[in-house]
Amino acid sequence: MSKEHRLTKAGESRIGNSPNTAITFEEWSVIAGVCFEGVSTISSHERDLTTAFGIISYLLLSIVVISKILSSALEDMDHKQAWLTKCCSTFDGGIVGLYAKLGIDVVVAIALVVQFWVFFRLRQLQSVMIRAAGGSFPDGQWTFGQIVATVIFVPVAAEVMFVWKRRSLYLDRSM
Repeated sequence: MSKEHRLTKAGESRIGNSPNTAITFEEWSVIAGVCFEGVSTISSHERDLTTAFGIISYLLLSIVVISKILSSALEDMDHKQAWLTKCCSTFDGGIVGLYAKLGIDVVVAIALVVQFWVFFRLRQLQSVMIRAAGGSFPDGQWTFGQIVATVIFVPVAAEVMFVWKRRSLYLDRSM
């Protein structure tokens, strides 16, 4: 198997100006211009914003999950690691904890809004590109399976909201 064939099978683009490509950048620009005339693509600022908030969301999720795992491990160890317990307890109460939680809430809210905007912007771009290429966009229509999955999930969501609102009923008072 030749080196070029392995690179192509591994996912290397066949668009470019090297000798083993199927189409040059100039030819691709002409094809894209004809096929997607009138389609406004994602700008470099939108792409940078998408990348930045994707990284921020991933890091924030990782930090939250890791901190929950660490706090659970501390509870299981009966606080044998005093220095780590002291460090974590700094954020539990007081003004520092309040500002830390408020900061995390604000960052999560901003990241959530941006991630939803990215999702709907990419869906809109996908729809416009499919229509510009002469196809139809059936992804905008709900199927029977999606409706059933949503209907089945509604009672679970209602239960979670009830438990969250009435969590004092479920807390163990004997501790």
